[in-house]
Amino acid sequence: MDKGDIQRAALFRFAEQGYHATTLRHLAHDLGVTPAAFYYHFKSKDELLTSLIEEIITGDLEVLHMVRRENVTNPLDELLYVNVYNFCVAREEALIVTREARFLEKEFRKRVTRVFRDYDGVFAASIAEEYDLSREALTLATRAVVGLGSSVLHWFHQGGPLSEHEVALTFAGYARGILDRAEQNATTPESSPLRRNGSRNGSAPMSFEDTVTLINERVAIRRRIGVAT
Repeated sequence: MDKGDIQRAALFRFAEQGYHATTLRHLAHDLGVTPAAFYYHFKSKDELLTSLIEEIITGDLEVLHMVRRENVTNPLDELLYVNVYNFCVAREEALIVTREARFLEKEFRKRVTRVFRDYDGVFAASIAEEYDLSREALTLATRAVVGLGSSVLHWFHQGGPLSEHEVALTFAGYARGILDRAEQNATTPESSPLRRNGSRNGSAPMSFEDTVTLINERVAIRRRIGVAT
C-alpha cells in the first residue's frame, strides 16, 4: 500500500459518505490493512484530505496551463469549457473539493486556499487579457464564471438528457455573457440592473435597500422558529 492507494480509497469514501463520517477504519477495511498502516504516510485525517485536494487541484491546474500554453489564439473559451466539464465527469473529486475543504483545521485550510487561488488565477489572467476588468471587478467576474462549474453538482448526472459536452459547451457560452456584462458594468456603472427603473412585469420597482431589509427580516424569523423552547 502506498500514498496513492490511500488517496484513492479516501476519494470514494469521502465523496460517498463525507469526511466526518469516514474513519481510518473504513479506509483500512477498503484496503485490507490495519489503521496503523496509514500513519506511515499521513499524520492525520486532515493531512490526508489536504493532500487529496492538493492532488486534485494540481492535476486540474496542469490541464489549465496546457490549454493556455497550446491555445494561443483564444484559450478562455476552452478554459471555461474545461472548468464545467471537469465537474461533470469527475463528480467525486468535485464533491471533495467543494464540500469537504471547509472542515479542515486552519493550518490545512491555508494550504488548500493557496491551490484554490492558483486555480482562480489562471482564469483571472485569461479574463484580464480579453476584458477591461481589474481588481474587485476582475475578482468577482472570475468567481462568477468559475462557480458555474460547481453549480452542476446539484443536478447533473451521467446518462441524463444532456451530455457532459453539451452542458460544458452551453455553460461556457453563459460564462461569456457574464463576462460581457461585467465589463459593461465596470465601464458604464449606470447600466447595472440594480440601477434600472421599473421591472419586467411592470410592477413598481423595489429598491435595493428594501430588498436587503426584507431578506434580513425573513432570515431572523426563520432562525427564531428554529430555536427550541
